[in-house]
Amino acid sequence: MKRIDYWHTKCPYFGSRKILDKLRKEGYGIGRKKVRRLMCEMGITAIYPKINLSKRNFKEAVASHGIPSILNSDQGSQFTSDDYKKLLQDYGIRQSMDGKSRWADNIMIERWFRSLKTEAI
Repeated sequence: MKRIDYWHTKCPYFGSRKILDKLRKEGYGIGRKKVRRLMCEMGITAIYPKINLSKRNFKEAVASHGIPSILNSDQGSQFTSDDYKKLLQDYGIRQSMDGKSRWADNIMIERWFRSLKTEAI
């Protein structure tokens, strides 16, 4: 538990897998389930950016940040509704949409940037 606490304090973004790797390199014969259980008992969780999905109230965003010339989105029903398209038109915002199933195109680079921001920056 001391070593788990050490690694969590040194690298708070480490989850049970990375802590397990560090402990095994130190010679501890331990499994991931035990590391998870001990972390749970100690109240330790990895620190990482939580889900931050699009927020409602696009009008508040325009008031706070100004009117963009182009807004890119996927083809979700919330972005293709007549009300939403009318709102963009009223603001003079051109709408750009990704193609079908294009949401998966940048998963790898998004994950890499998440790791960079969490672990290095």
